Amino acid sequence: AADSYAADAALLTASDNADDELQAQIDANVLADQIESQAGTEADALLLIEINQNKSEVETEINLLQSGLSDNYTSDLQESIDGANSDAHLQAQINDNAAAVAIESQVGTEADAELQAQLDAALAANAELQAQVEELQNNSSVSVSTFGDTLTVNGESVVIQGISYVNNVPDALNYIAHANSCGEVTIEVVEVTTP
Repeated sequence: AADSYAADAALLTASDNADDELQAQIDANVLADQIESQAGTEADALLLIEINQNKSEVETEINLLQSGLSDNYTSDLQESIDGANSDAHLQAQINDNAAAVAIESQVGTEADAELQAQLDAALAANAELQAQVEELQNNSSVSVSTFGDTLTVNGESVVIQGISYVNNVPDALNYIAHANSCGEVTIEVVEVTTP
């Protein structure tokens, strides 16, 4: 019985020792789990902090991008308005220039017509003068009478005081008395050429 008791005690001791060892391992595992959990919690906190920082940075970047988009839209809208106003102003200038050109063209056309009418009138007057000159050249006759030096142009007597007198037949004495007292008259026919 003593041996049985000793064996049981030995088994009990061995069992207790195994239990103690298992308990130590369990305690070590629990401690390790606690350490790992603490480390995980700290890592999670750091990750959460980093996530929050990244989120804040991303939100800031998004806000900046949104602000830039808004500014670009406003700038584009203003440029579009300015461009439309500039186009309208240029179109108004084009219209004004076109109206001025039309007026100048009308005035120029009227002035050209007036100048053409004046030119036509001048040419007609010139043709009339040319015809008169030609008629004078063809029909003119100038002569000086034998007695009294009366100038005759186209059959009309022309008396020049102090030089000639009316053409009538004088007596012989009167003729001799005036034979050398008459002046001389030179008549030149001037030919006029018109363009």
